[in-house]
Amino acid sequence: MAKDTSQSKEAPWLQGVVTHRYRVVFGDTDQMGVVYYANYLRYFERGRVAFLRNAGFSYNDFQANGWQLPVVDVQAKYVKPARYEDLLEVETQMPVLGRVKMVFEYRIFKLHADGGRALLCKGTSSHACMDERGRPTRLPTPLMSHLTEYWSNAKSLVQTEVLEEL
Repeated sequence: MAKDTSQSKEAPWLQGVVTHRYRVVFGDTDQMGVVYYANYLRYFERGRVAFLRNAGFSYNDFQANGWQLPVVDVQAKYVKPARYEDLLEVETQMPVLGRVKMVFEYRIFKLHADGGRALLCKGTSSHACMDERGRPTRLPTPLMSHLTEYWSNAKSLVQTEVLEEL
């Protein structure tokens, strides 16, 4: 079966990775002392927000222009648990920028004191562009143009933002 390219455009230039760091707080953990599984979706969101901020957008910008980007699909593969006080590194990239949807990929690592890291979780989230009435709409031309130009012209696509909550 042929791939439908009318709704999705592969964008290899969007393979740039934005890195976001986060220290696990006690409230992220469950009774077993590990990060509660649903909190990894919050870490995905932190990575996605950092990715868009790095490209010059915030969710406030989307809302101010009448755009919404709700999650329509999310997948997560848990490899190892994170624990209280672990320093995590969330790598986020956008492999697909379609006419109506964006797909983000995430990899969450635990950073070790010796400079090494271990993969804890990987996943994806798909987002559909909606108008103020909640109807699907094309991603706005200014957004598409900006992302295309920004990522295709970027020399270094890695940014690290450290946020350690105490």
